[in-house]
Amino acid sequence: MAATRALHDYLTTGPEAETDLRSVVLFGRNTASYKFALAESLFDLAKNGHQSVSLEELAEPYTSHMVEHARHAPRQAVNPSSAFVSACVGYANGTTTHDALIDEALRSGFTNVLDRFHTVNQVEVPVRLFAKDFKRGSRRIDLADKMMGLAQSPQAANIVAETESRWHFVETAWQTGVSANLLGLAYDEATGLITANGRENRRRTSPP
Repeated sequence: MAATRALHDYLTTGPEAETDLRSVVLFGRNTASYKFALAESLFDLAKNGHQSVSLEELAEPYTSHMVEHARHAPRQAVNPSSAFVSACVGYANGTTTHDALIDEALRSGFTNVLDRFHTVNQVEVPVRLFAKDFKRGSRRIDLADKMMGLAQSPQAANIVAETESRWHFVETAWQTGVSANLLGLAYDEATGLITANGRENRRRTSPP
């Protein structure tokens, strides 16, 4: 019970932008890994002071994170026939060019993630960390001031580490056929991080 209370306090204490992003990463739907790549890309852009970027500019860090994971875990979505994931795997294997990878990202890699990123359990979190600006043929993403501030906060590194932990564990679930619903979360008081763990008395999985 103490661990559960510590986890609850950790998730609900702090600036609203911080807790909302943690909720998206840890409790949003796990049908594909796109939300993890997007979350890490937002930090990359914000840390470098890029508050407004074109979709093409966003595609660079976004595909980079996807390819990094595709190298060790080709399954990056519930649907194994994703054209975007296939392009990421192809680039990791040297069979897809960078231009082809970016083209596929722009064609299908952002189809749902931009609109659904802020949704948790069918409800939108209060703080939106970015907004789409697709007016008059211009496809841009504008990072909110709170996202810019969050990237410079003391918790930035922890949130990125938690995102990686959750991403690795969801990959393991897809590859071994274990439902992501069986994946538990734990708050490590020694490190101050949230980590993903298999729940007791559940089907065991190999570490990522």
